[in-house]
Amino acid sequence: MAGPESKEEKDYCDWLNAGPYSALAIKLVLFTGGGFPDRTVVAESGIIFFIEFKRPDKKNGQQRRQSYWHKILQRLGFNYYVCYTTEEAIKISIKEMEGT
Repeated sequence: MAGPESKEEKDYCDWLNAGPYSALAIKLVLFTGGGFPDRTVVAESGIIFFIEFKRPDKKNGQQRRQSYWHKILQRLGFNYYVCYTTEEAIKISIKEMEGT
């Protein structure tokens, strides 16, 4: 990982590993031309959601393949989030894992 969004992603994974929730934040690399979300989060409760980390200066900056995966995963019923900060990803994760 390199660059500003990588730091946010790493900080998020560190929080998840040290936090009160039992969950994995998996980085899947698919051989489909790229664009798959940065993290697939699988919680102990069976909840699965996806997080794409973006730099704050890249608002509305999803690449075409990222938009493709965003639409596919939402059609399949999964929640997909684009996060610009670690704090944003943490709030979303708490909401998802607590079912609120």
